[in-house]
Amino acid sequence: SKMVTISVKWRTLFVLLNVLTRECSSNIRNFMFSEVFYYGSNSNNQVNCGESLVGHKGVLSFPTLESGDTTYPNFAHCIWNITVDAGQVIHIVFDYFETEFYFDNLLISDSCNGIGEFNGAQLPDGLTSTGNQMFLTFTSDRSSTRKGFSVYWSGLPDNTEFFN
Repeated sequence: SKMVTISVKWRTLFVLLNVLTRECSSNIRNFMFSEVFYYGSNSNNQVNCGESLVGHKGVLSFPTLESGDTTYPNFAHCIWNITVDAGQVIHIVFDYFETEFYFDNLLISDSCNGIGEFNGAQLPDGLTSTGNQMFLTFTSDRSSTRKGFSVYWSGLPDNTEFFN
Protein backbone atom coordinates (compact mmCIF):
# COMPACT_ATOMS: atom_id res chain seq x y z
CA SER A 1 0.00 0.00 0.00
CA LYS A 2 1.07 3.54 -0.76
CA MET A 3 -0.26 6.83 0.58
CA VAL A 4 -0.40 9.65 -1.95
CA THR A 5 -1.22 13.25 -1.04
CA ILE A 6 -3.04 15.24 -3.70
CA SER A 7 -3.84 18.93 -3.18
CA VAL A 8 -7.18 19.84 -4.70
CA LYS A 9 -7.97 23.55 -4.53
CA TRP A 10 -8.52 24.37 -0.83
CA ARG A 11 -8.38 20.91 0.70
CA THR A 12 -6.01 18.02 0.85
CA LEU A 13 -7.16 14.62 -0.21
CA PHE A 14 -5.50 11.48 1.07
CA VAL A 15 -5.80 8.53 -1.24
CA LEU A 16 -4.90 5.05 -0.09
CA LEU A 17 -4.07 2.88 -3.06
CA ASN A 18 -4.15 -0.88 -3.02
CA VAL A 19 -3.07 -2.55 -6.22
CA LEU A 20 -4.67 -5.90 -6.94
CA THR A 21 -3.69 -8.26 -9.68
CA ARG A 22 -6.50 -9.78 -11.75
CA GLU A 23 -6.48 -12.06 -14.78
CA CYS A 24 -8.15 -10.45 -17.79
CA SER A 25 -8.35 -12.18 -21.17
CA SER A 26 -5.37 -14.36 -20.15
CA ASN A 27 -3.21 -11.27 -19.52
CA ILE A 28 -2.28 -10.10 -16.05
CA ARG A 29 -3.11 -6.45 -15.58
CA ASN A 30 -2.96 -4.24 -12.53
CA PHE A 31 -6.30 -3.08 -11.26
CA MET A 32 -6.10 -0.09 -9.01
CA PHE A 33 -8.68 -0.04 -6.24
CA SER A 34 -8.68 3.22 -4.35
CA GLU A 35 -10.26 4.21 -1.12
CA VAL A 36 -10.70 7.94 -0.72
CA PHE A 37 -10.79 9.52 2.70
CA TYR A 38 -11.16 13.22 3.43
CA TYR A 39 -9.29 14.24 6.57
CA GLY A 40 -10.17 17.45 8.30
CA SER A 41 -12.32 18.77 11.09
CA ASN A 42 -15.25 16.55 10.09
CA SER A 43 -13.45 13.39 8.96
CA ASN A 44 -15.07 11.39 11.79
CA ASN A 45 -18.39 11.95 9.99
CA GLN A 46 -17.44 9.72 7.03
CA VAL A 47 -20.40 7.70 5.76
CA ASN A 48 -19.44 4.24 4.50
CA CYS A 49 -22.00 2.55 2.29
CA GLY A 50 -22.45 0.22 -0.64
CA GLU A 51 -23.01 -3.51 -0.94
CA SER A 52 -22.49 -6.58 -3.09
CA LEU A 53 -25.26 -7.12 -5.63
CA VAL A 54 -25.55 -10.57 -7.20
CA GLY A 55 -28.13 -11.69 -9.75
CA HIS A 56 -29.38 -11.17 -13.26
CA LYS A 57 -30.68 -7.59 -12.99
CA GLY A 58 -31.51 -4.87 -10.52
CA VAL A 59 -31.67 -1.20 -9.64
CA LEU A 60 -29.00 0.65 -7.68
CA SER A 61 -29.97 4.06 -6.33
CA PHE A 62 -28.06 6.37 -4.00
CA PRO A 63 -29.50 7.54 -1.82
CA THR A 64 -31.87 4.59 -1.79
CA LEU A 65 -35.49 5.35 -2.51
CA GLU A 66 -36.45 3.51 0.69
CA SER A 67 -34.34 5.84 2.86
CA GLY A 68 -36.59 8.79 2.10
CA ASP A 69 -33.52 11.04 1.74
CA THR A 70 -33.68 13.52 -1.12
CA THR A 71 -29.90 14.04 -1.33
CA TYR A 72 -26.82 11.93 -0.60
CA PRO A 73 -24.76 12.74 2.53
CA ASN A 74 -21.50 14.66 2.84
CA PHE A 75 -18.34 12.59 3.41
CA ALA A 76 -19.82 9.57 1.61
CA HIS A 77 -17.55 6.72 0.59
CA CYS A 78 -19.57 3.96 -1.07
CA ILE A 79 -18.54 0.87 -3.02
CA TRP A 80 -20.99 -1.36 -4.83
CA ASN A 81 -19.84 -4.63 -6.42
CA ILE A 82 -22.22 -6.04 -9.04
CA THR A 83 -21.68 -9.67 -10.05
CA VAL A 84 -23.55 -11.65 -12.71
CA ASP A 85 -23.06 -15.21 -14.02
CA ALA A 86 -19.71 -16.18 -15.56
CA GLY A 87 -19.73 -15.65 -19.34
CA GLN A 88 -21.92 -12.56 -19.02
CA VAL A 89 -21.18 -8.83 -19.04
CA ILE A 90 -22.95 -6.13 -17.06
CA HIS A 91 -24.77 -3.33 -18.85
CA ILE A 92 -25.95 -0.30 -16.87
CA VAL A 93 -28.30 2.47 -17.93
CA PHE A 94 -28.74 5.63 -15.86
CA ASP A 95 -32.23 6.71 -14.87
CA TYR A 96 -30.97 9.96 -13.31
CA PHE A 97 -27.62 11.43 -12.33
CA GLU A 98 -26.90 14.61 -10.35
CA THR A 99 -23.80 15.18 -8.20
CA GLU A 100 -21.81 18.25 -7.20
CA PHE A 101 -19.71 19.08 -10.25
CA TYR A 102 -16.00 18.27 -9.86
CA PHE A 103 -16.14 17.37 -6.14
CA ASP A 104 -18.57 14.43 -5.79
CA ASN A 105 -17.62 11.62 -8.15
CA LEU A 106 -18.85 8.24 -9.32
CA LEU A 107 -16.05 6.00 -10.59
CA ILE A 108 -17.10 2.91 -12.55
CA SER A 109 -14.66 0.09 -13.22
CA ASP A 110 -14.53 -3.64 -13.80
CA SER A 111 -11.89 -6.15 -12.85
CA CYS A 112 -9.70 -5.12 -15.80
CA ASN A 113 -9.98 -1.37 -16.27
CA GLY A 114 -11.65 1.92 -15.50
CA ILE A 115 -14.85 2.43 -17.46
CA GLY A 116 -15.61 6.03 -16.55
CA GLU A 117 -15.70 8.77 -13.93
CA PHE A 118 -18.73 11.04 -13.69
CA ASN A 119 -19.87 14.15 -11.84
CA GLY A 120 -22.24 17.02 -12.45
CA ALA A 121 -25.71 16.82 -13.95
CA GLN A 122 -25.15 15.31 -17.41
CA LEU A 123 -26.76 11.88 -17.72
CA PRO A 124 -24.03 9.38 -18.70
CA ASP A 125 -24.57 7.00 -21.61
CA GLY A 126 -25.10 3.30 -20.95
CA LEU A 127 -21.92 1.44 -19.95
CA THR A 128 -20.82 -2.18 -20.32
CA SER A 129 -18.22 -4.16 -18.37
CA THR A 130 -15.68 -6.44 -20.01
CA GLY A 131 -16.44 -9.27 -17.58
CA ASN A 132 -19.00 -10.44 -15.05
CA GLN A 133 -18.14 -7.87 -12.35
CA MET A 134 -18.56 -4.11 -12.13
CA PHE A 135 -17.58 -1.76 -9.30
CA LEU A 136 -19.22 1.60 -8.63
CA THR A 137 -17.36 3.84 -6.17
CA PHE A 138 -18.96 7.10 -5.05
CA THR A 139 -17.28 9.78 -2.93
CA SER A 140 -18.61 13.13 -1.77
CA ASP A 141 -16.83 15.99 -0.05
CA ARG A 142 -17.83 18.11 2.93
CA SER A 143 -20.07 20.62 1.17
CA SER A 144 -23.00 20.70 -1.25
CA THR A 145 -24.98 17.55 -1.93
CA ARG A 146 -27.38 16.72 -4.76
CA LYS A 147 -30.00 14.16 -5.80
CA GLY A 148 -27.50 11.35 -6.49
CA PHE A 149 -27.98 8.66 -9.11
CA SER A 150 -29.93 5.60 -10.10
CA VAL A 151 -28.88 2.87 -12.53
CA TYR A 152 -30.59 -0.19 -13.95
CA TRP A 153 -28.15 -3.08 -14.31
CA SER A 154 -28.46 -6.41 -16.07
CA GLY A 155 -26.29 -9.36 -16.99
CA LEU A 156 -26.27 -10.21 -20.68
CA PRO A 157 -24.31 -12.60 -22.92
CA ASP A 158 -20.84 -11.18 -23.57
CA ASN A 159 -21.46 -10.92 -27.32
CA THR A 160 -24.45 -8.55 -26.94
CA GLU A 161 -24.26 -5.32 -28.98
CA PHE A 162 -25.49 -2.10 -27.37
CA PHE A 163 -26.75 1.10 -28.94
CA ASN A 164 -27.14 4.29 -26.89
